[in-house]
Parts: sequence; C-alpha cells; structure tokens
Amino acid sequence: MLEKYLQTKKLNLKDILPEVTEDFLYKKFSVKDINTLFAGVGYGSFKCEICGNRLEAMYLKNHPELLENSTAVKKRKSSGSNLVVIAGDKNYFYKFASCCKPIKGDKIVAVITRGRGVSIHKADCPNLKGIPAERLLEAHFEGSDAYGEMDLKIGFIDNPFVIPKISLVFSGLGIPINKLEINRTGESFAVVSINVKTSEIFEKIEKKLSNLKFVTYVKRI
Repeated sequence: MLEKYLQTKKLNLKDILPEVTEDFLYKKFSVKDINTLFAGVGYGSFKCEICGNRLEAMYLKNHPELLENSTAVKKRKSSGSNLVVIAGDKNYFYKFASCCKPIKGDKIVAVITRGRGVSIHKADCPNLKGIPAERLLEAHFEGSDAYGEMDLKIGFIDNPFVIPKISLVFSGLGIPINKLEINRTGESFAVVSINVKTSEIFEKIEKKLSNLKFVTYVKRI
C-alpha cells in the first residue's frame, strides 16, 4: 500500500527505507521499527496517506535536489534574491506562491507541493487550510536586496481627484506604481500593484492613504 501510494508521488519506497531512522519512527509514529509501522498500515491503525506524506517529507528534506522542478526556480535561488531558509537549510529550491505573494517582512511557511517543488506562502494564506502538517516546513527570510510584488485594494468615495491624489501618495513615498485598475461598478475601489523590498512599508502606505478623506479602507490582497 505504501509502495503504491509513494509511486503516485514518483518516489520509490526502497530508496526511502535506508534513510528511515529509529528516532524518526518514534517521533512521527510512536513505533520502534519499520515492520511495526507496516503492520499498522496493514491493520488500518495508521492511514497510508499520512504515513506516505511523512516519509515523503523526510526524504525530500534529505534530498533538496529533487525539489528542483523549473528553470525559474533555479534562477531565483541561484541569484540569492529573497533568500529563504527552509527547515534550517539554505539549499532548497523554491518558488513564491502567486496566491499571497509573500515578501520580506511577512511570516512565511514552506509547502511541499504535489509537483515535487517547495512553494513559499504567507503564514496566514487561506490556501494553507487543509494541507497536512507533514507537507509544511518552517521557513523564514534571511536578508534580501530584491523587490517583491504587493497588491493593494483601496476603497474610496468617488470624486474627480481620487486617482491623482492616490498616485501622489505613492510618488511621495518613492514607490512606482506597476499597475492601477479602477472599479466604479457598485463599490468603488482601486487595485494597485507595486514593487517593494519589505512588507513593513504597508503601514506607511496605509497611514498616508487613510489620511485622504475619500479613502474608506486600504488592505493588502
């Protein structure tokens, strides 16, 4: 059962077994040997999927080269930009999740994805719900000279001076706007995309925009 499950992840149980230690078995399954684990899977006292996920996570931690799954990921890692330390290791290949776009200053977590890669998410990303703990790894930023993308949603009471005054806030902070989209159907709001070095700049942006009488809210999306 475990062999078949791990094959769906393109892993071979025979490759993993030599790296399974007594300490790992005790911490993860409260058993002292691998045969007890196999018996537990056979009898149904251990779920095959959970055991397989834990064995996969352990093996991929030992073999970060298996996580190299795209040229884009290799370029980002080798350039040293937005360096992320995963499970205490700087040698993982990773990519940043497009759903929450984490940048330096955010609390983050690494997720072992089904496609043999590691994806970096904000710790409060809604898409983390339901992901087994075995696929989550501790992660943090370790210094960066690179920019990350931040998207903001700005609610406002419509008037002719909205866009110019919002734009002035960003130019006053020295932050160029990559993209600005306006919605005036129903609720009026603007979606602004900017590049910043750290998430901490959001507080300054929010304070400046909130001082504009026609701005009703500012949030990061």
